[in-house]
Amino acid sequence: MNTAILNTKSDFVIEKLSTKSEIIDTLKRNNLYWISQASGWSLFVIVNLLIISSFETVPINRILLWILLGAFGFFCTHFYRLYIRKKNWANLPLKKIAPRIIVASFVVGLIIFIPVYAFGYLLHVERESQHLIASIISGILNLTSIVLVWSLIYFAIHFFENSKKAEIETLIFEAAVKDFELKTLKAQLNPHFMFNAMNSIRALIEEDPQNAKDAI
Repeated sequence: MNTAILNTKSDFVIEKLSTKSEIIDTLKRNNLYWISQASGWSLFVIVNLLIISSFETVPINRILLWILLGAFGFFCTHFYRLYIRKKNWANLPLKKIAPRIIVASFVVGLIIFIPVYAFGYLLHVERESQHLIASIISGILNLTSIVLVWSLIYFAIHFFENSKKAEIETLIFEAAVKDFELKTLKAQLNPHFMFNAMNSIRALIEEDPQNAKDAI
């Protein structure tokens, strides 16, 4: 009775610790995501501004437009992530994920481009009127490629995490099977079981010596 109570308490404590560990892991992952998201888009803006400034002087309104681009990219890809998680894309096979990623990257790139382009007019950023359509198409395609890279990184991380999780679950299952086998073996070696077996053999010796010999 006491052993059963102790086992129950032990299982409860293990379960509670496991739940606490999962919560901590989730918080760490969320913090890492926000840090990666902020640093990634910030680095994208800074690198582009440094490259442009090495060829020409960058006016303040253009700098503000790049900052807005980084902010829109930050929030749009975050909502894109929420949509991915809602539709459970990470658990889909590759042949189903690939077309979704391509289409979604184009849509998100377009969503980022439209307000940034509109703010460009509000901030009076100079644009080449001769190649306006070409610049619009190249801008959308550039943002599509950026979101596509973001998607590939996101799904690569999830694939790695899922493979590690599957490996851990396999090890836990194997450990559980071995534990079950050990408990079964212990039950077979239980003194009560041995006593009953010996009594059965003893009774069999008197009735059928040959079968008793075989049983032993």
